[in-house]
Amino acid sequence: MPRTHSGLLVPLRLALRKNHTAIVCTLLEHGAKVEGSFGDKLLLLAFRKENAELVRLLMKRGASLDKVAPWVASRLVQSVVRASARV
Repeated sequence: MPRTHSGLLVPLRLALRKNHTAIVCTLLEHGAKVEGSFGDKLLLLAFRKENAELVRLLMKRGASLDKVAPWVASRLVQSVVRASARV
């Protein structure tokens, strides 16, 4: 298993899978990168967990909707907008 992105690849993915927003935030603050296809996969994982806060956080850090299927991208944006309205 590759340990790229400052050795934080595995912990970041696990934190996302467990829906631990605070841990994801801490890992990103300490150098975990979410650009490129890895970030796109993480974005999809956050979407599947229905965690709009994680979706926003990953997009703010560089994850992109560019390679995500259009119907998924549309639902991601809708979920972020709904979550923002609740804040």
